[in-house]
Amino acid sequence: MKTLLIQPPHYYEGGKRPPESFPLGLAYISRALLDAKVDVEILDIWAHDYNQDQVIEKIKEMKYDIVGISAISSQYGYVKWLANELKKISDVPIVVGGALATLSPDIVIKNSKVDVCVIGEGEVTAVEVAKNINDLRDVDGIFFKENKKIVVNKPREYRKNLDEIPFPAWDVLPIEIYFRNMRIGKFSNLRTMNVISARGCPFRCRFCSKTFKGVRLRSVKNIIKEIKELRKRFGIEAIAFSDELVVVNKERTYELCDELEKLNIIWGCQGRVNTVDLDLLKRMKEAGCVDIGYGIESGSQKILDNMNKQITVQQSEQAIEDAFKAKINVAPQMMFGYPGETRKTLLETVDFFKRIKYVGGVGLSITTALPGTELYEYAKSKGLIKNEDEYLESLSDGYMKDKSKDSKSFINFTEFDKEEFFRLKGLVEHAIFLSQMKRYPLRLLKEYFSEIKPSLRSYGYKYMMKRAFVLINRLLASKSS
Repeated sequence: MKTLLIQPPHYYEGGKRPPESFPLGLAYISRALLDAKVDVEILDIWAHDYNQDQVIEKIKEMKYDIVGISAISSQYGYVKWLANELKKISDVPIVVGGALATLSPDIVIKNSKVDVCVIGEGEVTAVEVAKNINDLRDVDGIFFKENKKIVVNKPREYRKNLDEIPFPAWDVLPIEIYFRNMRIGKFSNLRTMNVISARGCPFRCRFCSKTFKGVRLRSVKNIIKEIKELRKRFGIEAIAFSDELVVVNKERTYELCDELEKLNIIWGCQGRVNTVDLDLLKRMKEAGCVDIGYGIESGSQKILDNMNKQITVQQSEQAIEDAFKAKINVAPQMMFGYPGETRKTLLETVDFFKRIKYVGGVGLSITTALPGTELYEYAKSKGLIKNEDEYLESLSDGYMKDKSKDSKSFINFTEFDKEEFFRLKGLVEHAIFLSQMKRYPLRLLKEYFSEIKPSLRSYGYKYMMKRAFVLINRLLASKSS
């Protein structure tokens, strides 16, 4: 039994996103299959930037008995196209795993040529599917087609001890391509690898799409063992933790810092404003942390409460202030247009940025309803999503901050009309930029110019010309404001 595993491309702001995050999901599945003596071949479309004609030619050259595709919700449109082309070439079973399959299995099975959806954790399920592809009735954790009907098997229990899961099969994918694109903040010249230290998140934000329920933590010992292996085999100099939340509690974070400091390695992670304090951030800095992401989302307490963020505006201010004192770069993640957004809440967000010392780019990501979230169910109940198949396909354009007014995935959760919505978004972003320009002009320009080299490396000249155009317009507008 030979399995062809496929990594589709990602899209970002309407264009292709560079391969800047190693596909750990596919690498974990590869390791499980290889350990079970299942032959594996990889087609990494994302890393090689193959166009559709090249993908078809590559597939025609390959020999396989089953196809596995790892995908998230925004890759649904591509998966539909890919499954259709695969069936034209050979009628082998097509299996999809990842967030797309976990959160929208019925949509995928009903509306595409996909035969099997793996729900949740895939290491054990992938092996059982590969070895029992002709009779899947006893394989837990899947949706599958049988005689044109959809069969739903019982859920698979989560692995309780994540330390038992073997490390990813890094070398089956074109890892050097990812090394050329991965970076932590401004550290674009270091060989960087992403690592997952846990699965899941204990918080329940209404907009957040999560593949796993609850949270399960790897031991610090196991995490350090993996990093040492990466350093030994690939000369890794930096680690980008890609968990939903690394700083899940202080005790574990201190323990992780103690061990990371011994490695003398640079790292960055996702934090939370209510799980950090100045002492912890200073310790993280001593241990090599240079970058931390905070889901700030809004400067309005009303909006934070609507989101069920379980944080306060004051906590956000303090966390940013503490990171500034600890000399850790902050990446504030912001949203625009959440249900309940008004001119008042937008002014509160602008005032928030006037109070804090953060200097740098602030992009407001337009609120997007993703499968598996309360927000998605709300959108369906209000008739804002009428056809899930069409809506999921529209997510293929990306769902980041520069969503077009004409994007099919755009949902207006506010009372503003569409023109006013986008006008206000631009005004808020400009107001934040203007407040920074008035207080810290030299620091702001330094931040923008420091991004040129790493952004060129990751996104190319076209993206940087766009950024330069936006910056020049803002500078001109700031003089007349």
